[in-house]
Amino acid sequence: MTTRRQKPEAHAFRYVGYFFLAVILLCLEPTARSAWQLLLGVSCCVTWPVVAHWLERSRSANPSINVVECGVSGVVAGVVSLPLLPLAALGAALLAGAAAQGGRRYLWPSIPALIIGVVTGFWMTDNPVAHAIFSDSTRLADLLSVALIVIYTVLLSEFSFRQAMRLYESKSRHQVRSVHAAQVSARLARYIPRELHQRLEKQPHERCALERCWLTVVFIDVVGFTELTEHLAAEALNAVLNDYLAMLETLVEARHGTLGKLLGDGVLVFFKADSAEEKSVVGQSSVALCLAVQQGLCLLSRRWTAQGYLVSLATRTGIASGFCTLGDWGGDGRLDYTVIGSPVNLASRLQARAASDGILVCSATAAILKPGLPSPVKLEGPLLTPLKGFGEVQTFRLVDTR
Repeated sequence: MTTRRQKPEAHAFRYVGYFFLAVILLCLEPTARSAWQLLLGVSCCVTWPVVAHWLERSRSANPSINVVECGVSGVVAGVVSLPLLPLAALGAALLAGAAAQGGRRYLWPSIPALIIGVVTGFWMTDNPVAHAIFSDSTRLADLLSVALIVIYTVLLSEFSFRQAMRLYESKSRHQVRSVHAAQVSARLARYIPRELHQRLEKQPHERCALERCWLTVVFIDVVGFTELTEHLAAEALNAVLNDYLAMLETLVEARHGTLGKLLGDGVLVFFKADSAEEKSVVGQSSVALCLAVQQGLCLLSRRWTAQGYLVSLATRTGIASGFCTLGDWGGDGRLDYTVIGSPVNLASRLQARAASDGILVCSATAAILKPGLPSPVKLEGPLLTPLKGFGEVQTFRLVDTR
């Protein structure tokens, strides 16, 4: 903590302390001290708080100004030949202020600075230290010294209490904000792909750079879902769709894919291949996902029937592979982490032309599937399929012989 960052009420302690010290010096006028000594002490008490405040507000303020203050005040006290009780009051106020503002960092150097300053002041006036400390005082000066110690201690304690309460309230607010941020983060994690959420936690201030990579893109759509919404109650529709999407999310994560978008009853899933050897692996994963979704829907249909929902769903699926651009798209106001490229559009067109419970794949996907296609699954084709925006394209039908 630097002194120029103190609260405004912290500066008031210095003014109160030096005001009391000036009054104490005036009460020593009946003693044997010369007028110039008392005038010097009062002048320093009036001017030093202003100088110290100015130094604290300047850009070149030194955090150790409390140490300097102890040394300067000690010299003035020695030159004035301050009696024991007023000197103790001055020392207590200075050291308490140093400890309150900087802790041990300021307290330990302030103690020798004060002692050296007092001894230097006595030496400048050729007064023996013992004689000067135990020199004559007045009852009023001693009484004001005691009052200074008591008042300064009470005010400093009250100020410390305020600071502690501010710190506690600030900590409470930060805890509330932290809990709120964690809740928001957990909620947002359900709206975006898991891979993106993990990347944002590691690099929250950086955009996901656009990346050119090989992807196998899968479009899955539920057949007849639009007609289903017209005669199924809202509660039943919500239960059916949530069961389906929850199953789909579990299957995608199990095969290390990325659930890119939820498009009502349709979904976009992609599998990334970081090397040429992985192209066949991601192709196999996409096929395994499509077959698992069909099997999962059979199990869900039994559950829905047991719950009284006469629903039996089927899917249409399109799979395409190729190079796409993956990353953040959009401006400063809104970003979308998605994939763009010809394979994405091709997978969408293939899905639209597939039959119920059918899976259509492009020729590039068929090429990476053929070497490692499991025996119960086979590719039928090639078929010349007219697709909007692509013309006639060679496609293959993926069939599970089981």
